Amino acid sequence: SVAVDMLTEILALEVDPVAKIRRGIEGHLVVFDEHADLYRIFLSERLDAIAPELAETVDRLGRRYEELWVDLVTEAMAGGALRSDLDPWLTMKAIVGMCNSTLFWFDPAGRLTPEEVAGRFADVVLAGVRA
Repeated sequence: SVAVDMLTEILALEVDPVAKIRRGIEGHLVVFDEHADLYRIFLSERLDAIAPELAETVDRLGRRYEELWVDLVTEAMAGGALRSDLDPWLTMKAIVGMCNSTLFWFDPAGRLTPEEVAGRFADVVLAGVRA
């Protein structure tokens, strides 16, 4: 999946974990903007309504994407950049859920680009999780 590949590349970067979180949020919104129709279907589709093999692949990719976000949050916590009392899984759910919501309200012809929305989202997230 494009999103999994994007986040895998970000995790491999030799930059500080907070920068990776910013890039991850931006990457999520850019990928979603470029492939909005595909991801809208992905997020709203009931897995039991599609072919079992495809449902398994979709489910596996979704779980992998979330695991990568948990890894990113955990890395930032271990390095002291994020609060030590965070729940990495719940923090991932907050970030991914916020980013996913753009599929239902973001207007590419609107006043902000995906990158600008991502920057503002990252500011909100980091204000709440930074050490």
